[in-house]
Amino acid sequence: MRARNSFVACSSADKSQDTLNSIEETAMRHATIATLALTAAALTTTIASAAGFVGNYAIPGSGRSVQAMNQSTPLAHILALPIKVVMASGAVEAPVFVAQNSITAVAQGNGYVIVATMQTATQTMFGLRHLALTPESIVRIHFGGAQQPLVFDRTSPNPGSAGSLAGQDVAAISVQGLWDARAVWSNPIKVGTAPVRNDAYNMLSIYFSAGVNNGDSFYFTVDTDSAQ
Repeated sequence: MRARNSFVACSSADKSQDTLNSIEETAMRHATIATLALTAAALTTTIASAAGFVGNYAIPGSGRSVQAMNQSTPLAHILALPIKVVMASGAVEAPVFVAQNSITAVAQGNGYVIVATMQTATQTMFGLRHLALTPESIVRIHFGGAQQPLVFDRTSPNPGSAGSLAGQDVAAISVQGLWDARAVWSNPIKVGTAPVRNDAYNMLSIYFSAGVNNGDSFYFTVDTDSAQ
């Protein structure tokens, strides 16, 4: 039997964890469930292992054309970020981010929550938690893919697209589950008349090798920019 992935590699998500815990409590009340055993990683312990996350992969393409880019990512841009959640059954949901405070937004779906917290002006932490309120499992999540202002900026090439400056690939900070996750970057950004640099992308997708369910969670950080 395969061992359950479990690692934590960051301590900077306390506010979003508190918000997520509050959302979970609300979900429990709405579902009339008295208790929910949260298999939470305590995002305060540093462990070097990165088991459960298998890396970043880019899909080339013609790209989305924008006039300009900058590194600032306000909360309003997170709120405008489309989300598509695909279940193992093939069902698709589109939860919407709602602001919880000045730096955190939460999208609540059918038995799961997705949290986004602004770590810095250019770095955002995203987290998925399955609440074990439904047997439906999650196999992938797509962020972006429309004409939203928030886009994603890879570590290299650097320098890349004008205005994007230094980026950061997806870095897993907490994994709880019996699956591996991979980040897939698609729909590259084309700024003005310059050619596509393959550093900034319009969509970021997280693929899971098996369904996320029963209290599983996945948290990661990534560089986010704004497109105009």
